[in-house]
Amino acid sequence: MSKKLIIAEKPSLAMKICAGIGKMEKSDGYWENEDYIVTFAFGHLFELKSIEQYLNCEKGKWTMEQLPFFPEQFAYILKDDSGVKKQYGIIKKLYQRKDVTGVINAGDPDREGSVIILNILHELEKETGIEKPVERIWLTATTPEFVSQALHNLKPEEAYGNLYEEGLTRTYVDWLWGINFSRYVTLKTGGFFPVGRVLTPIVKFIYDRDVVISKFQKEIYYEIAGSFQKDGMEIKSKLKNVRFTSEQKKAGEQLCTDLFLKLKVTSELEAVVAKVESKEVTKNSPKLFSLDKLQNKMSKDYKYSSAETLELTQKLYEKGYVTYPRTNTEYLATAEKGSVGALLEKLSARENISLELRESKSIFDDSKIEGHTALIITEKELEGLSEKEENVYRTIKNRFICNFLKEKTILQETEVEIHIGEYVMELRGTAIVSEGFLKYEPIKSEKMLSVFKEGEVIDEIQLSLEEKTTKPPAHVNEAELNGFLKNPFKKSDMEEEEEDYKAILQGCEIGTVATRAGIIQNALRYEYIKKEKNAFFITDKGTAFIHALEQLGIDMEKTKTVEIGMDLKKVFRNEETLQSVVEKTKKEIAKVINSNRETDVQMERTSTRGEIGICPICGGNVMEGKKNYYCSNYREKNCGFVLWKVVAKKELTKDQIIQLLEKGKTSLIKGFTKNAGGTFSACLVLDEEGKVGFQFPKRKEKK
Repeated sequence: MSKKLIIAEKPSLAMKICAGIGKMEKSDGYWENEDYIVTFAFGHLFELKSIEQYLNCEKGKWTMEQLPFFPEQFAYILKDDSGVKKQYGIIKKLYQRKDVTGVINAGDPDREGSVIILNILHELEKETGIEKPVERIWLTATTPEFVSQALHNLKPEEAYGNLYEEGLTRTYVDWLWGINFSRYVTLKTGGFFPVGRVLTPIVKFIYDRDVVISKFQKEIYYEIAGSFQKDGMEIKSKLKNVRFTSEQKKAGEQLCTDLFLKLKVTSELEAVVAKVESKEVTKNSPKLFSLDKLQNKMSKDYKYSSAETLELTQKLYEKGYVTYPRTNTEYLATAEKGSVGALLEKLSARENISLELRESKSIFDDSKIEGHTALIITEKELEGLSEKEENVYRTIKNRFICNFLKEKTILQETEVEIHIGEYVMELRGTAIVSEGFLKYEPIKSEKMLSVFKEGEVIDEIQLSLEEKTTKPPAHVNEAELNGFLKNPFKKSDMEEEEEDYKAILQGCEIGTVATRAGIIQNALRYEYIKKEKNAFFITDKGTAFIHALEQLGIDMEKTKTVEIGMDLKKVFRNEETLQSVVEKTKKEIAKVINSNRETDVQMERTSTRGEIGICPICGGNVMEGKKNYYCSNYREKNCGFVLWKVVAKKELTKDQIIQLLEKGKTSLIKGFTKNAGGTFSACLVLDEEGKVGFQFPKRKEKK
């Protein structure tokens, strides 16, 4: 009997597929029944070779003579990991079985999923000489019902066009940029400076904002504030379009005095309600979530980082509670109306709320979908989640309910104008008439106003000159950074949606929603930026990094990154080939490196969070790792200096390490453990080769 071999991207997905198939027998590394064999990868089993592997030499000191480096042909190699090698061997045996007549690619539904699984299949074909037909299962959700349905709607791998070619192009281009420029900048600066196609514009965006803030000159100005009591409420506003510079302060004080005299003493003026306008407004709910909009929401409401939100949402997807999370759209496909309608019926009964299928283009719009659709919940009932997972799930569920709630959200908006002679005070207020979606996703509304009537005179109004100070722009936050990466050329918030989706479809995004969170984490790990509360700041090392790129002629800002992204989309649309984009990239890299080969960048020593001293061997920075302290020149100068945090079972303090680096010797340290048991005290000393040894205190002579 013939069977199909299903290769999932990871073990958790394989188990979800088994649940959708039904009863299966478990074996080492796979499951099987009479129709299917389900096995799995661990994400990428293969990785691109390093420069040293292409040159067939040992890892050693980086040199300018190796750069630029372009392999004649890109080659993947199986990761040097025992678990990976074992699982690949299992997949290979299953693939060679005679009863396996076809393969189902169960990679994540994106270009990266295509690369992971098809790289395995291409290697299997090369090693075994066997080629089998490949179909794709497109799992936007992982509930048993959805998996079962998807298995009956398989498509040939070819139906997904150039998704794999686009993924390979992205991998090759990023390797070329990253490997060549990371080594180039590191060698030219004498410090370790990784460079990346998406990493660099992230750092530059934060750097540019901090430069503006540092150069900002505060200015003092004055406004005339007005306040009065009405119906037990204190109401405050200001005179519209009245503003004085610091040099005009006396004019402001004079105007306050004149208005006071005319209002209170001579009665020449009255504060009169000149206009009262109230209208009911039906408010539309916020759109369904794309990943970046969910990340922004969780950052605002729960202070979760983008990386944490992605991790939690991915877990919810793998457990079958939400649809595929790595999506850049807030819209559903028109083909999903039937399944959404069925979900609404179940959710209405389960939650005891009135929901209806709204076939609005603000929800269902195929023109704003590139691959995956908006992130929504599935029919699976909630159980056994962590508190953080529940927070993410509830946020996605509430947004889904908001979009299909029968009850409308109606607000009463009121605008009042109070005239004081030629001057105007404006008041605005909002009241809720029908709560609607605000039950599930409250928004901050303005303070409610008292009742005003046209012609009403306001008594006892107080006017005062208030000093104000102009404020610099805020530091970049998580939501702003996500918005920049989604569309770096957005002109204004008014154009947000159309501009964003035009950018997405043309390839103008910087990175993808699936990768940005990890790259932001890399920028933090490399200490180019730091994060305090919800804001990002450039570091000294990040500033040095940007300056080095400028001196070395490396254009890795948003324009260049977007240009590469657009080339990737052209590969997908058959407007460019993988080879043409790679050759274009090689020419640009060669031009930069060869034009600046004689340029040397003098770097000031920068202080970073991890730096604690100077390497006694090469003069580099000694950095703190998880288990040790190491020299930052371990790659570019092959410096092997290292200090372990635990010596003879005694955990050293950072102050002791700093003392050892500065003086070559520590004070007496107690609590070292002997091999045979028992403890001893000693000083730690550094020799000329950077090795650590013990120096024991002199014993007192016995009388």
